[in-house]
Amino acid sequence: MIVARTDINGLPIAFFSSDIHDGFVYGSKGAAIDPTGPLADCVEMSTTDWQLHLAGDKRLWAGGSWVAYTPPPPPIADVQMAKISALNSACDAELSAITKQYPTSEINSWPKQEAEARAYQADNTAAVPFIEALAAARGITVADQVTRIIAKADAYAATAAAAVGKRQALVDQVNAIVDDTTLSDDEKRAAIDLVVW
Repeated sequence: MIVARTDINGLPIAFFSSDIHDGFVYGSKGAAIDPTGPLADCVEMSTTDWQLHLAGDKRLWAGGSWVAYTPPPPPIADVQMAKISALNSACDAELSAITKQYPTSEINSWPKQEAEARAYQADNTAAVPFIEALAAARGITVADQVTRIIAKADAYAATAAAAVGKRQALVDQVNAIVDDTTLSDDEKRAAIDLVVW
């Protein structure tokens, strides 16, 4: 036999089995729940209700019996934030396809590399100590290093701009759905669900 402790709404929050907790659940083997024991606030749950609950058909203790429980839909603000979080993750994943090829220490140097490269591109007499060190370590000229940095910076900027712009447009779409006073909450949930990366 299974017994369950419920919250104030009747939703099960803990389960105890007579197979495991015999003597703790029951005053003596085969007896009812010990009304003075530590589980006196628990109620018996049939094997069928227990299996249904575990399978996802949640149960609720109401009116002296276990009944099917359908949780209320999440608030629109929660649906909105979950969708925005998913869109943020998708954007990060798209950009990480590029950045995962590099160590964090190198990524952290990109702004410095690009700033020096742009300065050199504008004036090839500009001081570019970081790029000079990179070029020397690679055995290439400063001009070649600058060309590579500018090409990669421009390519990354275009990819990042497209991904970030896409994320912003989709977030705007989600926010517009939330703000649409002509839609019911159920319609908003359904519309938000259709917003995909």
